[in-house]
Amino acid sequence: MIPAFLWPVANHLWQSTAFAGVAALLTLALKKNHASVRYWLWFASSMKFLAPLSLLIGVGSHLQWRKPVSIEQPKLALAVDHVAQPFSEPIPSPRLLNVPPVPHPIPTTLLAVWLCGVLLSAFGYVRPWLRVRAAVCTALPCPTDFPGAGMRILAVRSSVELEPCVFGIIHPVLILPAGIGDHLTPKELEAVLRHELCHARRRDNLTASLHMLVEALFWFFPLVFWIGRKLVDERERACDEDVLRIGSEPEVYAQGILNVCKFYLQSSPISAAGVTGSDLARRIEAIMVNRSGNKLSFGKKLLLTAAGVFAALPLAISISNASLIRAQSQNASDVKFDVISVKRNNSGIQGNYFRPSEGRFSAENVSVQQILWWAYRIQDFQVVGAPGWIASEHYDIEAKVEGQTRSADMRLMVQKLLQDRFKLVLHRDTSELPIYVLTAAKSGLKLKAGTCMTREPNTPLAPGQRQSDFCGFGGIGNGTLRTTSTTMEIFTDLLTTVLKRQVVDTTGFKGNFDVSLRWTPDPVSTGNGGQIPTETTGPSIFTAMQEQLGLKLEAGKGPVDVLVVDHIERPSEN
Repeated sequence: MIPAFLWPVANHLWQSTAFAGVAALLTLALKKNHASVRYWLWFASSMKFLAPLSLLIGVGSHLQWRKPVSIEQPKLALAVDHVAQPFSEPIPSPRLLNVPPVPHPIPTTLLAVWLCGVLLSAFGYVRPWLRVRAAVCTALPCPTDFPGAGMRILAVRSSVELEPCVFGIIHPVLILPAGIGDHLTPKELEAVLRHELCHARRRDNLTASLHMLVEALFWFFPLVFWIGRKLVDERERACDEDVLRIGSEPEVYAQGILNVCKFYLQSSPISAAGVTGSDLARRIEAIMVNRSGNKLSFGKKLLLTAAGVFAALPLAISISNASLIRAQSQNASDVKFDVISVKRNNSGIQGNYFRPSEGRFSAENVSVQQILWWAYRIQDFQVVGAPGWIASEHYDIEAKVEGQTRSADMRLMVQKLLQDRFKLVLHRDTSELPIYVLTAAKSGLKLKAGTCMTREPNTPLAPGQRQSDFCGFGGIGNGTLRTTSTTMEIFTDLLTTVLKRQVVDTTGFKGNFDVSLRWTPDPVSTGNGGQIPTETTGPSIFTAMQEQLGLKLEAGKGPVDVLVVDHIERPSEN
């Protein structure tokens, strides 16, 4: 039910959600350990939103450490890909030519809505940042004799009633409100300053800014805001643990935080690390009992290592398969025949044939247009810009290659033959051409559900059986079209071959059907005049479609994939 243009987004959100779910389970297992460990787990979950799996695989595909020994894709890689990308576009049958979808306003509308949300989110973050920056610009340097003067960052006193906080990323500045020494005792102020220095040492403003970017880009996904709250909670607890570890008294430190909350109601924005963030009641409770996290045991270190391996698995698989991908690409580009013979056929006979086999391609009395049809799996009307002789002149072709050759490689080799011997240069494009739109007739669908039989390959037919009784059979005759257990996609592909015009299915029918269609052949019906022909001595294919199948063909225009011939020459015979 997800539109095709949203499949990458859906896959990315699924991957990031699964990553965050694993991180949540790990934080539960590590709830008695240092808060900084849990913080970095949540931060990794946040950064996963900025690192799509497709990007990691792209990086891995450019790395290679060994020559491949097999061209078979590992089952583990297939399993990881299936789990990581559950929303995937169905792969069309190789027999079919994809018809580009008609432009729709929904993608553009959604993009505009997303951009508006990004801009509004960014404005919500930039506005308080500008306010704090203005306070820094008007602030005065602190004297060097106040408690905590041994810090290595610039400290300023501001007239703005803002809680103590650290502002900036590259050159952080400690902002202290004027008169803070009147509200806090020297020991309380020292503990608060240690908390802020901890923020500066951990580079919390940098990590907070990165997560703000995530929230701005994924403003429509509530999970990123939940992760943001977890980041603030663990960040503040990590600093509390460091302050207590240094030697500050819990009662003094807790009282200092409460006094800051009492006298400075204006808390610091997310762009500046303050002292009063997170769940204050739980923080005070943890401080008073001097609750500091335990060190990681060997078992929990092993658990984190396993989680890291799990997170890096897609990247590792893509690296290990990089050489496989390159080898397959190289094989696809290097396939060609060892021996080729091309001769002009001037016999004038009507018959012709293609005879591809293992390691050999034979064609007699065929035109270049017919070779294009076989090699590129396209119809005649999809070849644009070619001279007329590619349809009128005929050739005999014999080509051989050592060893066995797959059907797909044979087509690539014939394409290479056309490029080398006929100097063919072409490119793909989309043109607005006459098409037929397949719709449901008012009388209703009359197709029968597939009832074909299955048969093992190379098994002889039993007495009374016909090839057409088995699944997958399809044939076009003189005024007949019969298939067993076919889909609407394959059926429209066959109609395209019959009508010499692209047929686009809009019925929405699913499942497999047995089709048996008979009509009176009419040469005019295969033209591109745009008019549906009338009946002659019997029903035309258009009438037969309605009466026998409950389907209707309507003439129109639409985008069609075409091959544009930029250059082609008559070959030299040998």
